[in-house]
Amino acid sequence: MCRALCLIALSLSACAAALPPNWTAGGARISVASARWLRGDSNYEIRTDGKVLADGEPILGIDAAGRVFEPDGESVAVLQADGHLVGRDNAGMGFVGPVSATFPGSDHAWFTIGSNGQVVRFDGESPATPDGAWMGCEGATQRTCTLVTHVILLRELQRRPRVGIGIGLGMGFGVMH
Repeated sequence: MCRALCLIALSLSACAAALPPNWTAGGARISVASARWLRGDSNYEIRTDGKVLADGEPILGIDAAGRVFEPDGESVAVLQADGHLVGRDNAGMGFVGPVSATFPGSDHAWFTIGSNGQVVRFDGESPATPDGAWMGCEGATQRTCTLVTHVILLRELQRRPRVGIGIGLGMGFGVMH
C-alpha cells in the first residue's frame, strides 16, 4: 500500500510544472511600496506587504526578491537580474525595465510608464494609447509598477479570445480559446 502511494505521489510530481529559475534565491531586487494604478473603471493597488489587488480583490503577490506569485502562494515568475521575466518551466515572459517592458519575443516596448505615472501602450499598428496612470511609482518603485503592469497586461491578453481564419475544404471563421 505504501509503495503504491509513493509511486502515485512520484508520478504526480513528475507532471508538475518546474518552478521558475531562481525561485528559491530570488531574482532582481525591487522596492515593494504602496502604489495605485487608476485605469478606467478599474483600480489596481500594490500594498507594502506585496499583495496586488484589483478593485479590492487579491490577484497577485510580489516580493522584494522579484518573485511574482498567485494569491495562494503558487509561483508565477521571477524577474531575473538581467530584466527578463521567466515563468514556470523556464517560460520567457518578456523583459521588464525601469519604466517599460517588452512582450515575449519582441524587441520593442509594448508599454511605458511616464514620469507623471501615465501608462502608454503601443501595439505597433495604431497610435500610442493612454491606459490610466500610476500614483506612488517614483524612484525605486518604478520598476515594481512596471513589473505589475506587465503581468496584468499579459494576463489580460491571455484571457482574450483569439480569432482565426482557416482555409481547407471550404473556408471557416472561428473563435479559439
